[in-house]
Amino acid sequence: MKKLLDITNLSISYGNKPTVKGVSLRLDEGEIHCLVGGTGSGKSTILHAIAGISSKGVHITAGTIVFDDTDLLAVDEKKRRQLLGSRIALVFQNPESYFDSLMTVGDQFVEFLQYRNPAMKKETCLEVSAQALQEMRLDDPERLLKLYPFELSGGMLQRSSIAMAMLTKPKLLLADEPTSALDIVTQAKILGELIVLNKNTGTAILMVTHNMKVAETLADTVSVMYSGKIVESGDTQTVLHHPSNDYTKELIRSMPTMEEARLIE
Repeated sequence: MKKLLDITNLSISYGNKPTVKGVSLRLDEGEIHCLVGGTGSGKSTILHAIAGISSKGVHITAGTIVFDDTDLLAVDEKKRRQLLGSRIALVFQNPESYFDSLMTVGDQFVEFLQYRNPAMKKETCLEVSAQALQEMRLDDPERLLKLYPFELSGGMLQRSSIAMAMLTKPKLLLADEPTSALDIVTQAKILGELIVLNKNTGTAILMVTHNMKVAETLADTVSVMYSGKIVESGDTQTVLHHPSNDYTKELIRSMPTMEEARLIE
């Protein structure tokens, strides 16, 4: 398969404190990869670096991030913004942060589409948006578009945010703990939709999660992070069933059973 994302020897510091230490990672077209690790392991910092989201005091000190033959660390801010939202999409942990509470869901879909295509009529935008919501298995999407974000459940909001992210048919979807704020039943449904989305569109997914059960359900490959480094990486079944690293073994021992997690088959 063709390489889509190639991270080489990436190091990131927060102030003078190294938070990501020489990480290398490859993601192929159409692949689903999970970055797994505990809080503070550096996994979300990597995702933010790919997206070009920088917090105060955070600096990339070494390495490269190459997406589809483009060095993301070498392009200017305008080019980076063009890539983010068109060929690279991002879904956050809390779907509430994705939407403006003072605007209807539909108005925000229209704004998103018209920003990228100013000539697109509102009626067309709403038709495209309703289709995207329907593909995420949301019932009565026309009615949903007329609602305000606070009128939707967390699961509905997260599906809506994924639907919006996919409107531009990105080659890569970055997902930062997109199910951790949801109950287990809703979490299972979202994971199922991401799997279907990946199969139907070929969009590669790089997801950050602390939950090995989520990685087992979703990912083709997985990397385990500890203290800013990748300590183990490989295909998901090998890493989960034949781990070589002690930290990976500890994470696996903490996994709930399938019955406890009630995740999708």
